[in-house]
Amino acid sequence: MRIKNIILILTLIILALLITPVYAEETPEFDGEDFYAKGTPIVITQRTDGQPGALITWNGGTQAVSSNARIFGGGKENSSYTSSNITMTGGTVSAIFGGGLKDSAYVENISIVINQETNIFISYLTLGGLEGNANKSALTVNSGTIELLQTVCRGKTEEASVLINNGTIENLYIGGELDESIIGVIGKATVEIVGGKIQNLQAGSSGGVEITKTSNVQTTVKYLSDAVEKSSGAILDNAIVLYNINSKTAELGTVTAEKNIAQEGETVKLNVQPIQGYYPTSIVVTDKNGNKITVEEDYTIRMPASNVTVEVTYDKILNRIIIEDEEYIIEYGRSLSTIPAVQELMEQEKFLGLYIVETGEKVDLNEPIESFLTLEAKFEGQEVTIKIGEYAFKIQSGKTLADLDLTQIKTKAGATFIKFVKAGTDEEFKEDTEITSDLELEAIFETHNNEEQSTNGISGILMMIFIIIFVAGIVFIIIRKNNLNNMY
Repeated sequence: MRIKNIILILTLIILALLITPVYAEETPEFDGEDFYAKGTPIVITQRTDGQPGALITWNGGTQAVSSNARIFGGGKENSSYTSSNITMTGGTVSAIFGGGLKDSAYVENISIVINQETNIFISYLTLGGLEGNANKSALTVNSGTIELLQTVCRGKTEEASVLINNGTIENLYIGGELDESIIGVIGKATVEIVGGKIQNLQAGSSGGVEITKTSNVQTTVKYLSDAVEKSSGAILDNAIVLYNINSKTAELGTVTAEKNIAQEGETVKLNVQPIQGYYPTSIVVTDKNGNKITVEEDYTIRMPASNVTVEVTYDKILNRIIIEDEEYIIEYGRSLSTIPAVQELMEQEKFLGLYIVETGEKVDLNEPIESFLTLEAKFEGQEVTIKIGEYAFKIQSGKTLADLDLTQIKTKAGATFIKFVKAGTDEEFKEDTEITSDLELEAIFETHNNEEQSTNGISGILMMIFIIIFVAGIVFIIIRKNNLNNMY
């Protein structure tokens, strides 16, 4: 019985090996009309001899074809391939099929990319095979002109995805062309159109019947409203429609959206960047009918079912400067030295400068002003008060701590002077800093008492431990000696 089971298992294994399809790519074949890539990646370009048609190249070969040629990514019949890969950058062909010719020709994964380097024209493009079957197929169109594009023809494709970035397509079918001869079946179709020009977008068919909302086909359609001139088919009622976000140009700044296209109800953030010295005074967003769209405080809008236009106006930044209770308005980027009142101050012999009231920081009169400032003028000879702890000094404005004898303040028993800081802060005040207003400081010291006390404390503890151990040792010796004497 065991031998029979072993023979049965071996027979099943051999049969499985015999019926398992071969997925390895093969050398392409051209029969004068149809070109079969047989799973080999190919590139289609414009012919170099000036003749109409296209030039097909692959690793190890080339083939010139006429403009009537049909290109298949798979084989003719009785074939299976892991993948087919077609890239077109130029030329003219009659048709491109991602899969094979006959229903016995199978391709697991199909990829087609249309990238224009020179003129491209395709009469008929199908993601799957003519009658051949496929598992997954994907198409990206970045340019060129296609008369008819469909995801399936007369074979079966489980899943197809189409991305249109640019180019012109006269008729695009989400399924197969609406023709009685097109009986192919599509299981799932995803179509996204974000650019280009689609003259007629239609639902198409699956199994020879128009795809509807009740069809056994999963469809996802997303398209830019400006890219599609005409659409038909019930399933397109559920399509996601995208709209453009346009910005008017301005010399004084730029405005961009976080995305160029969005669907109705989507929140989009606007980024406004004025040139230096200007600020946005208004941001107006309008739909295609001129209706205003609300712009939130964080520069976001809620996308309507329409293209929108964003326009921003800008104005110069004006800074308010207060000097000795007098207010002055100057444009962003101008310096204080351009104000006539400041020029008069600068001409005074004992003028030390203008200082920010809140911080006491001196302002460079020739530097551009970029914010609101409240300033006070300081003159040489003005008396200011300096308080350091319990000490108080009066000196002329413009002097420094280095002009004072601070020896007594810097001396403290058991401590080393480190620095002066502004009272109530950790901000160091350098001794060579000009003093132009009343000032309160604190002296910072580094003390050594704690360290000495800590060292003395540790030393005392160690000494106590030593004494205890020493006494315990003596007691142990005495007791030991007495015990020995008693024994003898």
